[in-house]
Amino acid sequence: MPHTPHAILSRQPIDGLRWPVFVRSATMSLPPLSDLLATRSDLDGALARLVDAGHPPEDLLIIEHCAEPFAPGLYRKQAEYRIGDRYVPNASIYAAEWYVKRSTSVIVDDSHIAFDMAVMRDNPYADLAREVFAIAGVEYGRIDIGIGQAGSARAAELRPTRHIGRRRRQGRYEHDRRPFHG
Repeated sequence: MPHTPHAILSRQPIDGLRWPVFVRSATMSLPPLSDLLATRSDLDGALARLVDAGHPPEDLLIIEHCAEPFAPGLYRKQAEYRIGDRYVPNASIYAAEWYVKRSTSVIVDDSHIAFDMAVMRDNPYADLAREVFAIAGVEYGRIDIGIGQAGSARAAELRPTRHIGRRRRQGRYEHDRRPFHG
């Protein structure tokens, strides 16, 4: 059975965390604020640098990294949208790095394309999405799903939203930045 990752605020005790970990904002939808950190010393150094750079310590979230490449040197992320009572899959995003935000210029073979077509046709992560959205009490939004080598799926992040797509404001994209407290 896959390990369920923990996420704790930086001011909480970190006993029992599994390494590596990374740091991100607890309230803003930003990329990770650190790389993967393998030791307590690495984490302490990263937290000190972030606080010195002006990040409020109460907003620093330490997250156990549980993603695994589904093929050597290749990570895949799925997403599932909830729009009222509908659950809609998103095509895979592929990257060579642990933090998968956008597809990079990695080459995938025909089996990965076939996998994506099957996901779009069969929506195999709808039950996982339904469970996560129900627990959170969210009717509109997206969950990001990490896929491992054995096909194991884990919800990685839930993003509630009041709108679909992106709103353009003053030359940059503004996302719904309400903190989520499940």
